[in-house]
Amino acid sequence: MAIGGCAPEAAPPPPEEEEAPSVEEEEEEEAPPAAPEEEVIEWKCTTPAPAGNPWHYLHQYLCDQVYDISGGRFKITLISC
Repeated sequence: MAIGGCAPEAAPPPPEEEEAPSVEEEEEEEAPPAAPEEEVIEWKCTTPAPAGNPWHYLHQYLCDQVYDISGGRFKITLISC
């Protein structure tokens, strides 16, 4: 699933409003905000298949694939009944 969007282009300002930036404005540039630490999301998932059942191995494989694809940011712990 993908979500995308675009905004219309802003019109350029009229020529009389264009001014060269002053020296003070150039010196006051702020540093970009620090990137937040990557949050690790952890879920617990139950499966009706008991451990040792082929379906249990399939569910564990899917949980492992989600972990690998997300780069370790989304972990699903499988709990058998």
